[in-house]
Amino acid sequence: MKLITRICALLALCAGSYGFAQTLINPGSISSYPYIINTSGSYKLTGNINVTSTTAQAIYINTNNVTVDLNGYSITGPNVCTASGCSLSSGSAGVQSNGNNAVVMNGNISGFSWGVYLTGTGRIENMNISSCLSCINTNQQVIIRHNIVFNCSAWGITVVNGVATENTIYACNYGLYAHGSSVNTNSISNNTNYGLYAWNSVFGNNVIMSNGTDIYSGPAALSLKTNVCTTGSAC
Repeated sequence: MKLITRICALLALCAGSYGFAQTLINPGSISSYPYIINTSGSYKLTGNINVTSTTAQAIYINTNNVTVDLNGYSITGPNVCTASGCSLSSGSAGVQSNGNNAVVMNGNISGFSWGVYLTGTGRIENMNISSCLSCINTNQQVIIRHNIVFNCSAWGITVVNGVATENTIYACNYGLYAHGSSVNTNSISNNTNYGLYAWNSVFGNNVIMSNGTDIYSGPAALSLKTNVCTTGSAC
């Protein structure tokens, strides 16, 4: 019951925008990366970003209440990753936030250590993220929904005390790691090791198929038995 209550509160917190005027991010006017956001507000990308540095973030959010809309554009780094490893060992990120209430949405990211890395609360949605060490990495209370992640050499998605729903995760080393979270209606397939690794989490209505091991249930993990696994039966 405590987990469900926390998830409901999280959904209410992250349901809307923050009502700020919009700032355009023009890649042609950026002389070096990262592009640092120190002011709360709404930001929209106006073109593709290509980062050649092996250690820099493309966009770094250093405050609370920031929305970054990639507006259908791509952020590309130099790393090339598959489920078996990456070409570079670095600390780069497509979008990284150290604030709370960060929203990252509507675009494509590839070629970094972390595609999107949120250390605080927020929302990640409608993203296509690939060829990263970890495609989506979060530490607390993030809603992760409507994303496609693949070719991640560590985890496709990590969610802690949050919600992962309606995502597609495939061809990674590990699919989805959940701790204290709700995991529902995701497609998790063809990952080398675990498809879903769940601790103290509730999971249902997922399709989890053709992974090395479809599900690992850690302490206090609860399957609603409405998932479909490789055997074709409920799991």
